[in-house]
Amino acid sequence: PFDIFLSANMIYPNYLYKMGKGVKKPKVYAKGRLILFSKNGINKIEELFQQKSIAIANPKTAPYGEATIQYLKNRKLYNRLKNKFVFAPNVSATFSYAMQVTDSGFIARSLLFKFPKLNNSKYFIKLDESKYPPIKQGVLLLNNKKESVKFYNFLFSKKGKQIFRNYGYIIE
Repeated sequence: PFDIFLSANMIYPNYLYKMGKGVKKPKVYAKGRLILFSKNGINKIEELFQQKSIAIANPKTAPYGEATIQYLKNRKLYNRLKNKFVFAPNVSATFSYAMQVTDSGFIARSLLFKFPKLNNSKYFIKLDESKYPPIKQGVLLLNNKKESVKFYNFLFSKKGKQIFRNYGYIIE
């Protein structure tokens, strides 16, 4: 019994809509940003060659994992690094792996805003957004309840968009 479905991609909102679960066609509410994070600090991507393990989200099921693979292939780094990958089920778990298990991880920029001490440029590298496909995050309105419609509309309001920008998302 949900009112709104938010997803890190458009696949699931579109699928649910085709199954008759939504009242409006799904829309992109934000685009995610991919970063390279290391709890030990990182200055350049070439430092990955000295690391033992790198966390990434499963590219078969997670948009951030798919974007990571594409980024590495576009930078011609994939074949040199693929044996170091530790796959997490999603981007949030990837961050946990990078904090507890691996030397680094490719994560969503938005995840660091929960941790002010880590939201410092010495711990992450911004990645060239032209080297991976846009991570279009989708929303599906599931019913026409007054509160549902009000929240849905808020996501696309000036204030809602500013909140997403403040947390590292790309808003158009």
